[in-house]
Amino acid sequence: MLRIAASLALLLLAAPVLGRASAATSEGVEDFPSLLGGESLHGSSILLATAGFATVGFAYGQGVTARDDLGLAADVTWSSSELVLGGFWRRQLGRAGGWELASRLAAGWYLDGGSRLIHDGNLPDRGLQLTPGLALSSRGLGLLSVAFDLPLTITTWRGGGTWIAPRVAVSYEAALYDQLALGVRGSLAWRGGTGGAPMRAGQVLPELLVTATWKVF
Repeated sequence: MLRIAASLALLLLAAPVLGRASAATSEGVEDFPSLLGGESLHGSSILLATAGFATVGFAYGQGVTARDDLGLAADVTWSSSELVLGGFWRRQLGRAGGWELASRLAAGWYLDGGSRLIHDGNLPDRGLQLTPGLALSSRGLGLLSVAFDLPLTITTWRGGGTWIAPRVAVSYEAALYDQLALGVRGSLAWRGGTGGAPMRAGQVLPELLVTATWKVF
């Protein structure tokens, strides 16, 4: 766990340097769509799969205007047997200092199976999750993205409760050809809650995932 957290911290610290390198080499590199960064899909339709420590996820996104995307997503945190099923909206806001910027908002149904294999404070629960966020991205030899998300979950069992988990994530994706891009995504979150919410004691949660994006059209 400490090694994963240290690796993610180095990745986060290196993001500005990688971003400048990407901006310096962006000319002539073919664009490809992504759900992780600050660029809209511009009418494209894509599938995203992620897997690793400690989640597995799938998402479908569709560009509905020149700046807006809508989609559906399912994420399973296998380390805590948590599932979120829902939808999302992303809107490209503009460009700042060589980075594309977008706001995003996700909402979904939350289910916790209560597994204590890794987290002793976990408990079974149900509820709703709302996640506002911001994403930035810069293109070069690939796509470098930095995202800031704030999941807020309202739970209903044991009298109800809430938990939040502010998260910062860095991802890098490279296109293998026009329709397929592979990458890696690392993130760090702090999670804490109140009331009867599961895992409400404050704790740091690292993630390290492999990503695959398929352009449907």
